[in-house]
Amino acid sequence: MGKATGNISQKAVAVKLNKQQIEVLDRLVENGEFEGRSHAIRELLLPALQAGIVAMNTGSGLKGIFRYGREIKKLNDRYDKMAKNGKEFREASRQQQIDLEGVPKITVKLDEGAVA
Repeated sequence: MGKATGNISQKAVAVKLNKQQIEVLDRLVENGEFEGRSHAIRELLLPALQAGIVAMNTGSGLKGIFRYGREIKKLNDRYDKMAKNGKEFREASRQQQIDLEGVPKITVKLDEGAVA
């Protein structure tokens, strides 16, 4: 096992991801300025854990979802960094979007009557 880092009370938990998900995670780490994969996963998972605690303690899924929204809002600065760093990378490499090998490109299609 590797050298212990961070809070001594933290325990490692295995997470299985496919190759494409790992590529996305690596770009999040790079562009979000996380210290590594574990740091990114922990920071992105904490809002869901906090929301789960609220839902279980209050018996209300709605209160849990409300808490999730508040916790996600706290990540806004991190997402702003990801957006800025991703844009700088795309511009430097003359790409329209960051290519992630094996990850399908997402396209949004609206119904004819829908308002964007």
